[in-house]
Order: sequence, then structure tokens, then C-alpha cells
Amino acid sequence: MINELEPKNKTESRQIRIATYVYPAWHSSEYRKALGEKWTEWELLKSAQPLFSGHNLSEPPLWGCYDDSKPRTVAKQINAAIAHNINIFIFVYYWKSIPVMNEGIDNGFLKAQNNKKIDFALLLSPRLPRNKLPLPKDLSDASDRKRRDANLNPTNIMKFIKFASTEYFKKSNYLKINNSPVLYFFQYYDFVKRWGGEKNTQKLFKKINKYLRSEGFSGLYPIGTTDYVNETKDLRKTGFKAITSYNLLGSASHGEPVQDYTKAMEKRTKWWPIFAKRSRIAYLPCISLGFDASCRGEPGLPQPRTLEGGRYYPWYPIMENFEIKSFEDTLRKAASFILKQPDSSSILHVASWNEWTEGNHLEPGLYSGYTHLQTIEKIYREINA
Repeated sequence: MINELEPKNKTESRQIRIATYVYPAWHSSEYRKALGEKWTEWELLKSAQPLFSGHNLSEPPLWGCYDDSKPRTVAKQINAAIAHNINIFIFVYYWKSIPVMNEGIDNGFLKAQNNKKIDFALLLSPRLPRNKLPLPKDLSDASDRKRRDANLNPTNIMKFIKFASTEYFKKSNYLKINNSPVLYFFQYYDFVKRWGGEKNTQKLFKKINKYLRSEGFSGLYPIGTTDYVNETKDLRKTGFKAITSYNLLGSASHGEPVQDYTKAMEKRTKWWPIFAKRSRIAYLPCISLGFDASCRGEPGLPQPRTLEGGRYYPWYPIMENFEIKSFEDTLRKAASFILKQPDSSSILHVASWNEWTEGNHLEPGLYSGYTHLQTIEKIYREINA
């Protein structure tokens, strides 16, 4: 598996690779035992209720409610991904001194007999998974964040890096750029704040790089994610190599509660150059298939007039009127944008492989079938012709 993404020289052509986020919540876990001995997030999808007349709920999976901690389940996912030119799985990862809810990657992916056929990376979250679902209507965003804080201070980050170096980075198919393992930081600004600002972030990355060099790597290739333009600042002095997004359509504090998919995507594409200009480093767009996380919240929340100034996750926003052509067109725009970025890793991100309870998935759906995957295959061949 070739996972060294940077061109060997400036004139070498750059090939776009497709990466997608994998949400590892589709199995029972000790961490969520309070919700039920065999509880999984499939229960949310099964019990979902419309919030308003005409609300089309997220479709169920074509493959049924699987267990992603089973190797044969993930082997099937890998085969479908590589058959449609998806090159990289990025696993959402939780850590609080020890791994949390990691059965999907450790028991499922790494034990799948074909896992070497696809590269993988980790997306480290500053917060733990929710273990109180569906979310109560009176739970504030601030209290939810505090309750789930993973306390990823510099000491705990170094502990994680040493663990990840042994357990993941040294795998032959772990994503690397110039021998530097790629590590994604979900909502990177929360990490920068936790670590004491830009200078301290840079110092921490230098310490991480020193350790990884002692382990045979060239250092770390950190990529931050952000869905908010206003949170994006000059990152040249932090050590981050690039930024991307997780799901721009899920921004729950501005816009209308119910939005047209095509119009929302057109609006988000205008944010890409703003992210790049503000961060002063490469921005790698992430293209989303939609957003509707309403099944993660208690039913009955009144629809607000606007999302401005509020925090309405998971009930809103809701994307409607998905158009595959809009998805196609935005993928093309993203590929063109990426190739113009300085020192870009040439990765086009897609949200997501299996965010079934947030209404976006490449994985085959009961109604959409393999359409999303077939679109990825078509665009991949087109942009890399």
C-alpha cells in the first residue's frame, strides 16, 4: 500500500486521493453500558421521529444494522470502499488516558483479513462519545462539552502519541506523508486552547516530533478540522500542516433550521478560500452528503426561526432535497481547489462513510443503493485521468 502522498519533486503530477471519516459507534461498548447491555446507535435510527410535516428521516443501511467490531463486517466495508476508489479510512478516535470505545478499529478493522488494502488514519476528538442519548432538550451545549471533556492536556497527548506510535503508526498501511504519520485533530482550536495557545502548541508538536524521530519516523503530520470560519486563525506558528473540515453542513449556530442541500453546498464552497486565507496553510475541502442528526435528540423540539446565536445540535440544521449532481459538481470543485493549495497532501475528504445518525453516508443505503459510492468512483477516475 503506497501511503507516501507528497510528490518527489515540484513537477511531478499530483494524484488526488479520497478519504472518508469512519464513525465507530455501531457496536455495543462498555463505555455506553448505562444505555443498555447491547445498546448501539442503531437504536436511535430505529426510533427516529419526524420533527415537522414533510421531514424525510435518514434512510437505513442497505446492509442492515451491522456490528462494526466484527472483522467480517469491516472486510465487507473495505471491499466496497476500494472497489469505488476510496483510498483512506479516517477513524474517529476517543482517548482519556486509555482508548475509549475503540472496538471498531481494534477488533473490526485491524483484524479484518483485507485491512492492508486500504490506508487508515486517526481523527482524535477532544471530547468523549455521548453516553446520554437521545440528548435531552434541556441539556446545554456548555454542560454537554464539560461532561464529555477528554482532558487531552500535553501530558495525556504524549501518552496517546506513545501508544499510537506502537499500536497504529507503525502499521504499514497507516497514512504517512514523507514518513510522518498523519494525525487529525477534531476541532483543532479546542486543542490549541487546551495547550495554552499557538506558541505552546508549537512546542508540544516539537516534543512530539522529537519522540517520533526516536521511533524511526520523520515527525508528525498534524491536520486540524474546523467547520467554523470565525474560529480559523493564522496557524503557521502552531505546527499544523493543513486543515480540513468534518462536516460543513452541520454548523448549528447560523443559517436556517431547514436548508436546501444544493444551496447550502454552494454557500460552503465560498468558505474554502476564506479558510485558506485565514489559516495561511493548506485547506483541504471536505464534501458532505448531507446532515440530519435529529434522531440523536429527544423528539418535540419546536423549530426555531433561525439558528443565529444558538446551539441547536442535534435537532438542526436539517438538509433536504439532496441532489447527486450537486455532490458530483462539488467534488470536482474540491479537487481543483486542492491542487492549487501549497504543500497540499492532495487528499479530498468526504463526510462520511457511515454517519447514519447524522444523515450522511457513502455506505450503501436502502433507498440510495450504491449511488454515492458510484459517484465517488466516477469522479475519482475523472479527476485523475
